[in-house]
Amino acid sequence: MLIEMSKIGIYPGSFNPPTFAHAAIAEAALDSHGLSRLDIVVSESALGKDDVSHPRLSDRIRVLRSSFERFDNIEVKVTEKQLLSDMSQGYDLLVLGGDKWAQIQELRWYEDSQDRERALSMLPAITIAARSNINIPEELRLEVAQEYVQNISSTAARAGSHHMMTDAALAFAKETGAWVDTSRYEQWSRQDRGD
Repeated sequence: MLIEMSKIGIYPGSFNPPTFAHAAIAEAALDSHGLSRLDIVVSESALGKDDVSHPRLSDRIRVLRSSFERFDNIEVKVTEKQLLSDMSQGYDLLVLGGDKWAQIQELRWYEDSQDRERALSMLPAITIAARSNINIPEELRLEVAQEYVQNISSTAARAGSHHMMTDAALAFAKETGAWVDTSRYEQWSRQDRGD
């Protein structure tokens, strides 16, 4: 009798805000790689990102959980770890966007090229949702509808393309001002904390 081992994937990022592209990538990774579970992991202090204090981490995690609650096999987790090589220990698959793939190739994150090769060799199997301007190895390509990976980004959503946000993120933005109106979000968060 064959015992099928479950495969668990990790999809790290800031998801600030979560978009329809993030959901499409997560769903594609689950389906394409036969994962029994995919953990969406947010670092308390993301490497290479400006200090993200708006919205608060607790609010971003709440919105992420709401955004992915329809998936029984997706969990949202928070970590103190910053390095992908540390975060992905114990996972079978690392899910990346093309921009993150390009970033981890940059030498500036490592002491030298040997340090980079050592760190990259510690990663589990990788799958990448490609963008047209980033070269990735074809064997690592995650097939995701191009309308998601080419045209949708958290940066664009924060800059005014609010329709790119997941329904949960957009509802939270409308309620609180998160991602759309910093001063309104500040006022809401003070009231939420009881200040």
